[in-house]
Amino acid sequence: MNKGAKQLQATDFMPIQYEYLSASVDRSVNGLLPAGNYLACYSIIVEGDKSGYQPGEDCIPFTIEPISPPLLLMPANKSESLTLLPQFTWLPPAPMNMFSELKYEMILTEIHGNQSPEEAIQQNIPVLRVPGLRNNFVNYPSGATPLDTANTYAWSVIARNGNLFAAQTETWTFRVKGIVNVVDNAGGAFVQLRRELDGSIIRCGEEMQMSYNNETGDTTAHYELLLLDNTNKIVYAGAVPLKRGANHISIPLGRKRGLDSDQVYLFRLLNSRNEYWQMKFIYVRDRETL
Repeated sequence: MNKGAKQLQATDFMPIQYEYLSASVDRSVNGLLPAGNYLACYSIIVEGDKSGYQPGEDCIPFTIEPISPPLLLMPANKSESLTLLPQFTWLPPAPMNMFSELKYEMILTEIHGNQSPEEAIQQNIPVLRVPGLRNNFVNYPSGATPLDTANTYAWSVIARNGNLFAAQTETWTFRVKGIVNVVDNAGGAFVQLRRELDGSIIRCGEEMQMSYNNETGDTTAHYELLLLDNTNKIVYAGAVPLKRGANHISIPLGRKRGLDSDQVYLFRLLNSRNEYWQMKFIYVRDRETL
């Protein structure tokens, strides 16, 4: 070996044999290592040296981070939420093929005094911490500590590859305005489904009525009813027939098992573009059926 530094490429060591000790590693020729912390070790061996004194080995720690970390979407930074049960959404990190087991941990905490949002996330006891998330959204559970309209809240999301830290979002803040627009559609009004949720919540009785503009021309669409708590459990799923253009959809709720009165639920309809059209509602059971 010549004196001085030299950058070595894979072709300088050919032929190379690889031994994979982890099932999560991409074994393709141009595969990427999963995001995480690594230790690269190498050793130098002098052939034919029988003295037993070899130059030795060394290790270099390095970190592989995603090209783009998760990006927060809602509630917007420094915004005011119109509901005491906001929905938190974010974009996943990229590229996705760097993650063999992508999970999220969402943290929400109060900001005290002159703290920065980052200090609040690191130092304060969380108002809400949800680990092990597979989906890139969280609905604030109705059974959690109520959000105070007098406080400012900070929230952040950590992406993990299995149990290993991969990346973290920025820290955003928001306040709760505390005005929830609850609309009673018992009079027969059809509520328009939306792609983006706002603070509106519909109060429904034994039948839920909604309108949907079928731009894709789907003949049927699947829908789900989710309980908005810390589980986001799907309590019912079904399908509805559609026609092209405007559709008025009526779904009976009285026959659906698993629906509890005065609970907040999310109705979402999935079309062929993989778009969710949705609305929040409170199920109010007819007392005569009790």
